Amino acid sequence: MPQLFLSIEEEVLQRLLERALKYAVPLEDQINEILARATATPPPQQMDFSNALATAVGRAAERPSAEEFLLENLFSPEEWRLIPTPKVLGREFRKEVERQGIAVHTGRTASNKAIYRRQ
Repeated sequence: MPQLFLSIEEEVLQRLLERALKYAVPLEDQINEILARATATPPPQQMDFSNALATAVGRAAERPSAEEFLLENLFSPEEWRLIPTPKVLGREFRKEVERQGIAVHTGRTASNKAIYRRQ
């Protein structure tokens, strides 16, 4: 394991040493844990459902007339992974785009994904 020499403020070191004694956790382990938490990537936040629906409807409306598309293709792969319930979004999306006259459902792909055509 690489070694690092660094300066620590005296008060901070004192608190770490007290904690090390109180909880029987070596100072090195405490510092590793603190650094690991500080550098960890936070888990991605799921996209709010109403925001996802509004985004999908808006992007569908921007598609050229008569173009076929899948709901999933209205989002980047990163955005799509943040959709909490894609199946529910699909049902609500279909209702909304058909109600607004933006697109119509024309069928399904071999993998059972809904195909839409922009009106």
